[in-house]
Amino acid sequence: MNPGFSPGFRCLREQALCLDFDAFLDRAEAFGLTEKEAARIWNARNHRRALRACPHNRLEELSGAGLDCVWLLEGACLLSMPRCEGVCPHFER
Repeated sequence: MNPGFSPGFRCLREQALCLDFDAFLDRAEAFGLTEKEAARIWNARNHRRALRACPHNRLEELSGAGLDCVWLLEGACLLSMPRCEGVCPHFER
């Protein structure tokens, strides 16, 4: 019902970006950066690791380094889910 909670369906790009961000926050805190300085540095970074994390190689669906992939829905990758076999109790038109 909520595929975003299933580890097998989570977007690998989103997970990689979260790991990068957590590590960045630790370093920013260690260097005593202000929130404004840290935000400027983070926003200027090239997040290639997160982009490479996609096993479906759907980089053409991206516009920039964001997570605006057409296959991302509530934290889950639609391409990683099993194919729907037809009408079930959860079917919605």
